[in-house]
Amino acid sequence: MRTTALILIFTAIPLAASSQTQWVHEVLLQGDIALSGGQFDYAVNKDGIPVYSSSKPGGALFHAWRYRTNLDEAYLGPGTEGFATAINDLGHAAYRARNSASYHVMVEGHDYFTDVFGQSRDPNLDPGVRYVDNNDKPFWSTERQDNYRIRVFHGTDELSAGYEVVDFSPDDMNRNGDSVWVANVRTNPNDSFSYDLFRNNVDYSKQILGSGSYGYSPRINDNGDVIWSGGYNAIGDDDLYLNGQNLTTGMPKIDGVVPYGINNKGDFVWVGFEHRPYKQKVYKNMTDISTPIFGDEAYNAGDPHLSDNGDVVWTADSKSTGRRLFHNADDISSSLLGTNTLSTSFTIRGIDRNGNAMWSGYGALTSGLPHVYSGQFDLTRDALGPNFTWGNAGILAGGDNGSVLWGAWDSVNGGRLYLSTPVPEPGWIVPLGMAIGILIRRRAK
Repeated sequence: MRTTALILIFTAIPLAASSQTQWVHEVLLQGDIALSGGQFDYAVNKDGIPVYSSSKPGGALFHAWRYRTNLDEAYLGPGTEGFATAINDLGHAAYRARNSASYHVMVEGHDYFTDVFGQSRDPNLDPGVRYVDNNDKPFWSTERQDNYRIRVFHGTDELSAGYEVVDFSPDDMNRNGDSVWVANVRTNPNDSFSYDLFRNNVDYSKQILGSGSYGYSPRINDNGDVIWSGGYNAIGDDDLYLNGQNLTTGMPKIDGVVPYGINNKGDFVWVGFEHRPYKQKVYKNMTDISTPIFGDEAYNAGDPHLSDNGDVVWTADSKSTGRRLFHNADDISSSLLGTNTLSTSFTIRGIDRNGNAMWSGYGALTSGLPHVYSGQFDLTRDALGPNFTWGNAGILAGGDNGSVLWGAWDSVNGGRLYLSTPVPEPGWIVPLGMAIGILIRRRAK
C-alpha cells in the first residue's frame, strides 16, 4: 500500500530588511532665510503637516506657510506679512497677518478679524492667534495697548464680553473648541483685578472656588477634563484641581503646583515645588516619578510632556548627576550630550504616538553644537551627514506621527528648514496562498 501526504509549510517573508526606522528629510526652505523667534509660530498636526513662519530666501517680510504654500500672499496678496501658529486635524491652518489695509486673523481664506472689526489698522486691535479647532474656528485675541482692554474670541464669539481684561494667557484649547485661559479681570470699574481661570466664557475658578480665589496653568483634553492649579488670595497656597476636585488635599505641604498636560485617557503631569529642602518634583497623576531617581538629594525637575499612551519626557538636574533628559525613568541624553549642568541644555517639543521624545539639545559631547533628536536618534547627523561640525540646529515643532520640523545652519549649506518624517518599519507577512508543498512518499507494507 502506498500513501502520499501533502504537508503545507507557511513561510513568513519580510517585506524588507531593516533594523531601524528610516527617515526622509525634506528641505522646505533654503538659503538666505530668517525663521521667526516666536515659540508658537510653528506647529505640526497629527498627520505631519507643518505650519511655520519664515521669510522667503532674500526677503524682508515674514510669511505664514503650510508645508510649501505661502498662505498670507495666496489669500491676501503681495506685500502681506503673516505668522502661522496652528493647524487642525483637517490640515487647515490658522495665522495672523497684516498689510497696508488691515490686520487679519485667517483660517484658510476666512478672515475672522474682518468679520468682527471690518478693515482696521488700529494698533489697539493688533491680533494674536494660538489655536484652531476642527470646526475651523480660531482662538484669538486683540493686544492691550495704552490701557485699552484685551478682547478674547473663539471664531466670532467674544469670550471676554462683560469683563475688563488687562492681561491674558491663551493656555489651551481642545479639538472640539473648548478653551481654557487665564486673565487678570474685573467686571466693575470699582473692583480690584484678579487672576481668574476661564473655561470658554465662564469664570471657572470663581465657579468652583468662589470669591477671593484665583486659577492658573489650565490644560484641557478632548473629553473636556480640566487640570489646573488654584487657591485663595488670602492664603496663597496652590492646590491641584481636576475639574472641581482638589487632588492635593491631605498631601504633605507643597509650596507650588504647575500642571503641564492631561491626555485623552485622563493621565496628567504636573510639577510640585518644595522649599525646605528645595526640590522641584515631577508627578504623573499623583505619583512622584522623580524622587525614586534622586532620593533625598536636592534637585530641580520640570518641563514634563505627556503622550496619549502615558509616556512622560522630562528634564532634571542635580549637583551630583548633572543635567539629564528622561523618558519615563530612563536617561536618554547623557550618552548623547554629557551631563555638565553649565554646558547642557534641552528644548522639548512633545512626544509622538510611538513614545519618542521630539527634542533638541547640546552639551560637551556635541562640542556645544545643538542637535535635533527623535528619541535617541540624531536627525541632524542623519540629514547633514557626519561632517556637521560647525553650525546651529534647533527643533521648532513635532507631530503625533513622529514628523519633526526643525531649522539648521552650517557653513556648507547655509540656512535650511527641514521636515523630517519617519518611514514606517516593514513588518512580516504570512500570505495564505504562499506555501511550499512537500510530497512525502512513504511505502507501507
